[in-house]
Formats: sequence, structure tokens, C-alpha cells
Amino acid sequence: MAIVNRVTYPIECELQHDNHLLRDKFLFFIKMSSFVVFPMMILLCALARPLIITILTDKWLGAVVYLQIMCIAYMFEPLMRQNWELLNAKRRSDYSLKSEIIKKIVAFIILVLTIPLGIKWMCWGLVLYSVLDIFIVTQYIKRVLPDCGFLEELKIIFPTFIWASSMGGVVFWVIGFFESPIVQLLVGIVLGCFYYLVIPFLFKWKEFVFIVRIIKKKI
Repeated sequence: MAIVNRVTYPIECELQHDNHLLRDKFLFFIKMSSFVVFPMMILLCALARPLIITILTDKWLGAVVYLQIMCIAYMFEPLMRQNWELLNAKRRSDYSLKSEIIKKIVAFIILVLTIPLGIKWMCWGLVLYSVLDIFIVTQYIKRVLPDCGFLEELKIIFPTFIWASSMGGVVFWVIGFFESPIVQLLVGIVLGCFYYLVIPFLFKWKEFVFIVRIIKKKI
């Protein structure tokens, strides 16, 4: 994602005075980022059990659920980062600061409320914070881009989320036919990559083509 961010931020800076074009590019960048991160996190979530067994042995099976919850939480990292970068591209560091202060207060409250409930609830608290983070910062995004709010961003990423989730479901179902954790990992990774990329490749999805172009330039 660092490569993608180094490409998108300068573009947003160049378009900071054209709100209409900036909005279109910003929403596309969000969709592109989720196109990369969502399948990675969902695939990791689906393969959490064989991965833990292979790397840490059966003694660490209790960590599977925590890894899966953390995957859900960090799925929203691209949205959080892209929103923050947009405020900076629009030269509104004051909005960035205000949103960060509010988010840190919310994070502290969630932490205080979940600590007595145990580690699992603390992890779910991180999932809640990830969603609230996006909601809070988009309230400031709407001040610099009036037609770009929380619901608009959710609509943009929803199809990608469904596509990636279907991939995760298929992988989770198929690896159940194998007993060896290593075989489950290999089959899951190959199947997941093929399932997720074949349609974007065949139909030349814009985000897929854009990412391939970036990768080719960096090679």
C-alpha cells in the first residue's frame, strides 16, 4: 500500500482546487486500496487456523480467533489512510488535528470499556474503533468535499467487500476437504488468488488495471 499511497497523494495535491475531479479520483483511490487490502485480510482470516498450526503449532490454536478479528479491524486501514491524506492534500491540517483528537478520545473510551471484558472484547473494540475512525474523519471530509461522506465511501467499497468475502467463503469451504495444514495453506492461497483476480483480469476492472500499471512502473 505504501507504493500506491506515494502515487495517489501527489495526484490529490495537484487536484486540490478542482473538487469535482478530486472527489472522483479520491473515491477511485479508495476503491483501488480496498481492492488490494480486502482480499488479503479476508484470505488471511480464512487461512488463520492452518497458518497458526503451521507456524506456531497446535498449542497456539487459541490465537486463531484473535487473528481473525484483527484481520477484520485492519481491513479498513486503506480508508482511514486515504481520508487522512485527502485532508492534508486540501491543506486542512486543522481538520486532521481535530479529527485525531476526537478519535483518540473515542479510542480511549473503547479501551477503558473493553479491558474488563478480556482480550477478545478488546479486539472487537478495535473493529468498532476502525469504523468510528472513518465515520469521524468523513465528517471533516464533507467540509472540503461536500458530496463525499461516510455513506458514499461505504457504497464505493461494498462491491469489493462482497467479492472478497465470497472468495474467503469459497477458500474456507474448500480447505475443509484437506487435513494437512500446509496443504490447506497452499490450496487456499492459490485458489484465493485465482478466484479473486480472474474476473477483474478478464473484464479489465479499472482498479486492477491501475495497480498493474503501477507495479510495472516500479519493476
